[in-house]
Amino acid sequence: MKFKKKNIYWVSPTKGVESMGCGLVKEFPCKDIGSIIDKITPNVSTIINLMEGVYRGNFSYLMTNFVILFKGEGRDKTIIDLEGRQRFTLCTISDIHFKDLTIKNGFGNAISGIFDGGAIYAYDSQIHFVNVALIDNTCSASGGGIFLYNCYFNVEHSLFQNNTANSGGGFILLLSASNITNSSFLHNRVFQEGKGGAIQVFISFMSIELSLFAYNIAPYSGAIDMVGGNLTSKYSKFIENHSNIGGGFGLYFISNVIFESCEFIGNRANSTGGLSFLTAQSMLRFSLCIFKDNFAPNCGIVESHSISPLLFESCSFTGDVPTAVQIALYDNYCFLKVQNCHFSEIQGVLMYADSISNIIIDSSSFTNVSNRIIDVGNEADILIISSTFYNITIDEYLVSLSNGNFLAYNMDFNNNIVLALIKSSVGGSVTIVSSSMSNNYVSTSLISLSNGYSVYIENCEVKNNTGLFKGCFIDTDHTGSETIVQSLFENNRSPFGPILYFSNPETMLSTNYSSNFRDILFSNNFAAYSGALVYFSQNVSLPNISCTNCIYDNNTAVFGELVNSAFYSFNVSITPVIYPFQDLIIEIFALDFFGNLVRGTSDLGFFAIPCSDAYVEGNLFAVLNENGSAIFSNIKLSSNPNSICNLTFLSVPIVSENGPITIPITFSYCSQDRELVMIKSIYYCLKTIKVTSFVKFLVGTLAAILLIILIISGFISLKYRKKRVIRYSNPLFLCIILVGCIIFLITIPVLFGSTSATCKIRFPIIVIGSCLVTSSVFIKQFRIWRLIKDIQLLRETNVENKYLLKFISILMVIPIIIVICSFFIFPTHEKYTFNQRDITITHYCSDGSYLAYVIIFLVYQMAILLFGCYLVIVCRKFRSIPGTFNEATYIGILIYNYTVVLIVAIPLAYVFNKNPLANFLIFSISIIVFVLSTIILLFIPKFHFLLRKKVIISSLEKLIKEQEAIVQRNKDILYFYDMYLAEERTGIQQQQRQGNLYNNNSLGRSISSNTRKRSNNNINNNNNNNSFNMTGFSDSSSTISNPNLTSFTSSPSSLNSSSDSDSTPDFNDPNFLEYYNERVKNYGKRKSIEKNKINNSIPNSPKSTTSLPTSLPSSSSSSSSSSSSSSSSSSSSSSSSSITPKSNTPILSPSSQSSKTINKGGSGSGNSSSIPNYQNIKSPNTPKSNKSSPNLSIPVNKNSKVSKLSSNQISSPKSIKSDKSPITIKDFDNSSDLSDSSNSLKSDSSIGSEQFNEKVINRIFNIHQDKKVKTTKQQSDSTLSSIGSDSSPNFNENINNPNINPNNNNNPNNNNNNNNNNNNNNNNNNNINNNNNNANNNNSDTDDSSPNFNENIEKKNVVKTKTNFLNQFHQKKQKDSDNRKNYNISPINISDEKVPPLSPINLSKRK
Repeated sequence: MKFKKKNIYWVSPTKGVESMGCGLVKEFPCKDIGSIIDKITPNVSTIINLMEGVYRGNFSYLMTNFVILFKGEGRDKTIIDLEGRQRFTLCTISDIHFKDLTIKNGFGNAISGIFDGGAIYAYDSQIHFVNVALIDNTCSASGGGIFLYNCYFNVEHSLFQNNTANSGGGFILLLSASNITNSSFLHNRVFQEGKGGAIQVFISFMSIELSLFAYNIAPYSGAIDMVGGNLTSKYSKFIENHSNIGGGFGLYFISNVIFESCEFIGNRANSTGGLSFLTAQSMLRFSLCIFKDNFAPNCGIVESHSISPLLFESCSFTGDVPTAVQIALYDNYCFLKVQNCHFSEIQGVLMYADSISNIIIDSSSFTNVSNRIIDVGNEADILIISSTFYNITIDEYLVSLSNGNFLAYNMDFNNNIVLALIKSSVGGSVTIVSSSMSNNYVSTSLISLSNGYSVYIENCEVKNNTGLFKGCFIDTDHTGSETIVQSLFENNRSPFGPILYFSNPETMLSTNYSSNFRDILFSNNFAAYSGALVYFSQNVSLPNISCTNCIYDNNTAVFGELVNSAFYSFNVSITPVIYPFQDLIIEIFALDFFGNLVRGTSDLGFFAIPCSDAYVEGNLFAVLNENGSAIFSNIKLSSNPNSICNLTFLSVPIVSENGPITIPITFSYCSQDRELVMIKSIYYCLKTIKVTSFVKFLVGTLAAILLIILIISGFISLKYRKKRVIRYSNPLFLCIILVGCIIFLITIPVLFGSTSATCKIRFPIIVIGSCLVTSSVFIKQFRIWRLIKDIQLLRETNVENKYLLKFISILMVIPIIIVICSFFIFPTHEKYTFNQRDITITHYCSDGSYLAYVIIFLVYQMAILLFGCYLVIVCRKFRSIPGTFNEATYIGILIYNYTVVLIVAIPLAYVFNKNPLANFLIFSISIIVFVLSTIILLFIPKFHFLLRKKVIISSLEKLIKEQEAIVQRNKDILYFYDMYLAEERTGIQQQQRQGNLYNNNSLGRSISSNTRKRSNNNINNNNNNNSFNMTGFSDSSSTISNPNLTSFTSSPSSLNSSSDSDSTPDFNDPNFLEYYNERVKNYGKRKSIEKNKINNSIPNSPKSTTSLPTSLPSSSSSSSSSSSSSSSSSSSSSSSSSITPKSNTPILSPSSQSSKTINKGGSGSGNSSSIPNYQNIKSPNTPKSNKSSPNLSIPVNKNSKVSKLSSNQISSPKSIKSDKSPITIKDFDNSSDLSDSSNSLKSDSSIGSEQFNEKVINRIFNIHQDKKVKTTKQQSDSTLSSIGSDSSPNFNENINNPNINPNNNNNPNNNNNNNNNNNNNNNNNNNINNNNNNANNNNSDTDDSSPNFNENIEKKNVVKTKTNFLNQFHQKKQKDSDNRKNYNISPINISDEKVPPLSPINLSKRK
């Protein structure tokens, strides 16, 4: 506004003065605005320049006909502070302009509604705001900032903030006009029941552009309240305004409001109308607007009660704020039009109309909404044109009508998951033309119709839709008509009827409406249950369906046809004739209206009601299964045979159209495999439990095979009864075993059934068969034990017939008594028991005394077998005696097997006595195992030996050769120790020469009577058939032994030797230690005497012969007593080898008896250790005749060959017994050194003999050299003392005398051999006496005349090196090898006949 003639004044609150001439110039301003107001002339344009500062004081200016411009220097610089107690002005008929200033803290106290407005009250005036801030103004009535009545109010770039009033928080416009541009209304508030938090308009015109209304609060109409008038708003924003009703604005009484390009964001209402609330005939139009997150519990965007149109054009609706309805039409004849709008992510019902309303949706799109889009009732009409509905997921109907009409043209429903697209009820109609519905998932169907409807579908495509529970396209209660023309239905799927699903009507009975189809293509539609196209649910009226020019292509249903219905009637399938208590299976078939099976459902049940005179057991209710039938299983009916019972069947919950069905049942007699039994007045046909035919055939076949094998075994045993392998076991014994096994096998066919006869003979057969076998085997084992106990191992273990029959008769007494009692006195009878649950009857054998029979029989058999097991354990060391064909081993295993079988079978058979199959299998398997083990262990080995005798003999010969190699290796080790210890004795040889070698008195005292007794018992441990003994490597004085060395004897055969005395000491007896220690203590003295005797005898006995003793010296002190007591025979029951030396062979003289004693620093009395040395004694006058040569018995071990007789086997003149007692080497400081050497010997057993011996020599030699450096006199004395007290040497356990034949009493040839041996022994004694005399004469020449093997190391000053040591060992070994070559050993012959005893080996002198 321009002022042509104006007055200009200046006011400054800081620089101004109060004087008459102030304010005319800027340099002399006035201090108070009021002084200027007083100077102004009305109707004269005046400019009041308000300089920077805060103006306070008394205002409330009354201005009439004033034209004033209040111009400040800026809203932040020029501030008029009304101090909350006054207005700034009350103006009438004036034109007031405010620019660049702020008015705040105004207060208007209206009286009776007059002079409202907190800062300005204007009447019939014009008020202009340019860049003005109206802040914190309050009015107790209306218009918190300004009250305008019949005024024009222009606002530009201004701010209305925090103004409060009872209505119109910013300003009130009454019968006025207003233009607002680029202004903001912020945080204005209205109290009590006021309206218009920012602006209240009464019948006024207002235009708003580019303005902001935010955070304004009022009970009604949070931003703008309009009662009549027109409002146009462009490019403005309404943000988070809040009220109870109409959070953004409210329109009342014929208000017309247009919003163009506006934004409505976050406006809220506590009740309804989150953005707007319309009443009366108010019209509201939105164009190009944005709606987002507006909320109210009842209606989030617009609630209209106006009959005027509500229009949305090209708007966007978004926001995920929960609300009931977004746009609501509540009064009759409301009209809503939505054109070209987009709705997304909206909660609540989008459009709701509860009265006669019209809704038009044109060219709009709906996506991702979470509730119904349209929900109308009471004859509302909906028109949808060219709109799309896609990606909507809700559990609601997308469009719901109640007594309304739905018309859709060019509509697309795609990719939605909804309860249904369209729901119409109560007389509604649905018309869809040229539309598409594809890829939708619906719970009921795409179109759901009920309670009187009509549907018309034309030129539509329904493809790839899925119905989840009912149908897919139309779900109807058949209370209306359906017309579908020129449409395509393809790839639709549902459980029932993808095209039409007829359900049961809810409110009225269905009538005969027609369903018309014309020009339709049905392709690849699928029903998961019934009705590939059409399905009728529950009660079905007569359908009237017609299809003209329709095409059906690959429409299928899993449980039905193209058209199916729900249950309509049923049929019953039942056996009309049954026996009492028979398992009755009743099957009911449910049928639909079209005669098809009602399949794929289980919501139908059937009851069976029996007659009153029959007993019924089982479940009388059945449920329909998926295949269309209901089965009554496990129903059992019982009544008197030849009686009739009527069964009645009915369906629930749907009653069949044909009503209940009654079927008569006739009872017959039992079938062949059942027995009629009456229990508690109830008839039963019980099934007989017995052994199956297959099991009988299988077990019977096995028994027959075993029987044939037994017969063949008996034939072979009789045919070869004279063969040793059969004769050894006694043919009668084998025949008794066979008879017992055959009797035992006869039990199996007896077990096939339980009758009176089989029950009576079953137990006696079992007792007789088993006892015959077990008793015979026990007697055999007992015989073996007696022979072992009586030391008669070499006797045959067969049982004499008389002995066998006698003891079998004794042992069979108790079984015969049991048989008599169980067969005659208290026989077992057939009994039966039945199982009502399984409807079975079982026959078994039992009696009151049956358990007693079983216990007595089991106890008796266990007593025999357990005692037999004990005998087997006692005789376990003698099971594999050669020549027994291992029969003792097989007998022992057989007894164990019988024990286990009877312990397991008898109790189990009693426990399962009432189970025929288990009882039969237990007995049968036990009998088969019993008989089969007998054949395998008792007969098969004998037949195997008969068939493969040569192969077995060849195997034994191979084993003997392997043992020979082991013996030779052990001999080499002995020779090395002989040389090693001989070197240690070189220092004490002189003391040995003075000793007495034969101290018979002390020797006799060292051998206890117990030792002799055990020696006598062990003499007979040879076997009659195949006994081979190995010559032990012994010395008349001592033998080297190490606990870690391999034993020189092998196998159970023992070393036997002839003796001058009546007994041979037991080398395993601890009492022998006394004898051993005494010998060691007197060793030096004895060796000296022996040396002298040998030296004297060699040159003076050109024709003497030497006997080779194999036993220890006798306890007798005289040679005559020794000779007379030696009466044992040298013959053996095994095959023998004869050695005949050549006439010029020099005799092996007993130079081994001479030994050298090593004296370590002193006299060697009592502390000496001696090891014999051996060498060949030349005798030029040895006679060629064998008569003058003594006979020498050499026992041969079956696992080793006869080796050369070493010189340590040559007897002294007294025929001293061979002493197997080892001398423990104590010459080393640490005894573990020698032990380590022995262990290394064992580990090197696989290498060659020469390498093995040389390795041992190297180790021992090194130990020896270290020992000699450390040796002192005290260590030597203590070492020699420890030798005499060494404990328990390691010997072969089975040492026996081969010259004593256990069958001497029965064999006259043995007696002759004994006599010959005694004569030879006497001759030997004579020769020995002569040698002793010669030895006494030449005692002084012992060292020079004796050709000792160790003479190269006898000199005391000779340096003992490792090379000499090895050379001596190899020389000794070579001499031994040469001597072995001079003997001829005949081969060992083994046959199954009785083997003749060994012939003596003759040894003569060689040159």
